[in-house]
Amino acid sequence: MRGGHDEPRAGKKKKKKKTKAASPLMLILLLVGGGGGLLACCGCGVGAFFLIGPGFGAPDVVGKWEVEESFGITTYEFNKDRTGRINIPFIVSRFRYDLRSSAIKITYTHLGNLNVLAENTSTLRVQRNGDRLRIEYIDGLEKGLVETWRKIH
Repeated sequence: MRGGHDEPRAGKKKKKKKTKAASPLMLILLLVGGGGGLLACCGCGVGAFFLIGPGFGAPDVVGKWEVEESFGITTYEFNKDRTGRINIPFIVSRFRYDLRSSAIKITYTHLGNLNVLAENTSTLRVQRNGDRLRIEYIDGLEKGLVETWRKIH
């Protein structure tokens, strides 16, 4: 050492370390493992899409629906602002609704021209298939009743 600096001695050269080439087997394992993982993730995503369905979540109920009942045709109208109307022969009722997953809770606000003073609600289980809604009443006077509504607008 001269002057406190590390310098190679005269006559001796520093050897360069050889870098090892990556093992071909290791590269193959990394590529196959990574590709296999990517394929598995994509496969699970596509499988979940077909298993769960493209309409995962709450079905779209906005629009007009009708069902034929013993006393005539009843029309249900669901608006985007979560309000709606039921047109039963000779009477129109208005409501608010809350749709979560496959259940819709309807809170009636007006029966005919009268305001509803006491909270009157119905909860329905809803499944949509194209222009059809399968409705099952899960509480209230109509509990257990199953209907199929047809979309008209």
